[in-house]
Amino acid sequence: MLDNFILGAGLVFQLPRLGLIFVGVVFGIIVGAIPGMTATMAIALLIPLTFGIHPIDGMALMMGTYVGGITGGLISATLINIPGTPSSIATTFDAYPLTQKGQGGKALGTGITASFIGGIFSLVILCAVAPQLAKVALKFGPYEYFSVGLFSLAIIITLSEGSLLKGILAGLFGILMGTIGIAPVDGAPRFTMGIEPLIGGLDLLPILIGLFAIPEILGSLESLGEKF
Repeated sequence: MLDNFILGAGLVFQLPRLGLIFVGVVFGIIVGAIPGMTATMAIALLIPLTFGIHPIDGMALMMGTYVGGITGGLISATLINIPGTPSSIATTFDAYPLTQKGQGGKALGTGITASFIGGIFSLVILCAVAPQLAKVALKFGPYEYFSVGLFSLAIIITLSEGSLLKGILAGLFGILMGTIGIAPVDGAPRFTMGIEPLIGGLDLLPILIGLFAIPEILGSLESLGEKF
């Protein structure tokens, strides 16, 4: 495995490919900072541009774009309390209150540093234990999936500081939203109300925009109206 890692590093750490990574990161940050434009969307926009270049160059460009897109999502989450990407939801809990206190620069710096450290750490872990994790994932059965669901509900209880009832209601509402679409067992449509686009279920991104962006925009408009 070490030989493959050294070979891959030799292919990546070349000036032209480092330049492509830099361009991809900048583009990804810009797209990721726009609510509703995720890192996946940024990669989708770049796919037509990678057809005519070397595969390694294309992968370098798209990987830089993905990493930049994930990091860029914390910018809007920190400054305007609207996560640019789904992974930036937790950033709104701590970073935006700092921005309200006039410490937006500190919040952004801390978020970017944490994103960098987390990216390097996860890369090392992925390279070290990815084959073992794949073997474990292939053995997942009903008991393991039930345990994951139970763990997610435990996280809801942990995060519901101050009002456990609100946390439980929010979790039940999420479970209800997850039942919309085709049932995985018998293939019957559930709660689609005859609306064909709902057959595929609800996408996470529109839900996030509805839960975070719209209330924040309405609150800002209310504050602006009070000033006038």
